[in-house]
Amino acid sequence: MMDAVIKACGSASEETCPIWPGMPMRQHWRDDDTAVAEEVERDSAFRPACTILMKRAEVFLAHSVQAVEAHELPLHLNRVGKVT
Repeated sequence: MMDAVIKACGSASEETCPIWPGMPMRQHWRDDDTAVAEEVERDSAFRPACTILMKRAEVFLAHSVQAVEAHELPLHLNRVGKVT
């Protein structure tokens, strides 16, 4: 069972999420939508986004989700989503 589902693109916040088993907490980390970059600019657009997501994943994974109280998980995910 999942505790959280994280969407990470500029336009995903308006999209309907699928139903996930166990009804995990959903969080959207809004960033520039790199998919709209012109083909010749895609590498330069995706590199910074990938770096930011890797930093956020490291911060998120540094804390055990089981150690975070259920009511604190949205706050924890929100803080991690602001890491740049």
